[in-house]
Amino acid sequence: MAIDKDFIKNFEDQILVLESIEKAVQEGIRDAKQKVDRIKQGESMDDVFGVPPKK
Repeated sequence: MAIDKDFIKNFEDQILVLESIEKAVQEGIRDAKQKVDRIKQGESMDDVFGVPPKK
């Protein structure tokens, strides 16, 4: 398969998708760490997560 403009464009599009996923994952990790910190500081699970924990 020859590497042509269409191939390069497709590859660049895939990179953009991966970068978008990377950003979402980083934000999710940041949010999760913040929640853990809040719980460690004594906030209730209900306050941190907005729903009571399953029993």
